[in-house]
Amino acid sequence: MLADCLARNDNRQGTARIKRLAVLGMAAQLELPSFDEGFDELFFARIADGTFEIEPWKDF
Repeated sequence: MLADCLARNDNRQGTARIKRLAVLGMAAQLELPSFDEGFDELFFARIADGTFEIEPWKDF
């Protein structure tokens, strides 16, 4: 997933492209959500063929 984010960023032009270190730094700060946090439902979303695919949550 991180590789996909970096690839999409590399394809951006001008001010739409951000520094690679910014993408890596933000990725390092992300945490997976947990039902222990009080969520009633969780889903996994990813980009596939230009649209979002939404699937039921799977513990990683």
